[in-house]
Amino acid sequence: MCSSDLCDLTVPAHKLRDLLYAVETHRPYLFIDSADITAPVVWDPKSNAEPAYEVRWSVSAYRWVVPK
Repeated sequence: MCSSDLCDLTVPAHKLRDLLYAVETHRPYLFIDSADITAPVVWDPKSNAEPAYEVRWSVSAYRWVVPK
């Protein structure tokens, strides 16, 4: 769920690094103004279910415009 510059999402543990890298290298430039990442309180590593992180962040953008 996203509204204006605040976004809530759930990310599988193995995809969090890829997501952060994609935001970091995106053009136009995206900046994470604030982030709150919460890991599961209880997770059983013996289960087949992968843990998922709850992510809430505020993102802003900047784009360089070349004058004509």
